[in-house]
Amino acid sequence: MADLSGVSKGALRFWGVIQSSVSKRVTTGELWTAMKSVAETRGFSMQGVTIQDVNALRSAAAGLRNATEGFDTAPGESLINSSMVAGNVNSAPLADQALFPEFTIRFQAVVSENGVEKTVWRRMETPGDLFSMSKDELLAQAEVVSQVLAGSYGQESLGVTGIEISAV
Repeated sequence: MADLSGVSKGALRFWGVIQSSVSKRVTTGELWTAMKSVAETRGFSMQGVTIQDVNALRSAAAGLRNATEGFDTAPGESLINSSMVAGNVNSAPLADQALFPEFTIRFQAVVSENGVEKTVWRRMETPGDLFSMSKDELLAQAEVVSQVLAGSYGQESLGVTGIEISAV
């Protein structure tokens, strides 16, 4: 997992666009163009955002993408393992993670609201001992959370995709 302790706060504002760009496998030029567009749209300054900061965030985003792809391609009965877990900008330092391992599971829920189907991001905390669960068990937990949350928003849950497991 990438060490993001030295990344400037200004660069952290671009985590979303960097993560999205890495998942789409865009070029470096396309990433910087997307960041400049976000900066202009939201009134962010790019001053102080260094190539080193962006590379560190890009590395973290690539780790998350690779872990997610590893989870996606694993057979359903496979136990969750460390190759399916990545850090992100909110992760504690590695030494702290080793002492107190905690995980956040983000997933895309497909929901229907007033007859319109859409995909939304949802999140849940670790459901018990993560590394003793299979991929299918984690997906079943996410389905339950998706159904509960959809009901609380007046939606119908249609399924879960895109699971990301982050060490926090």
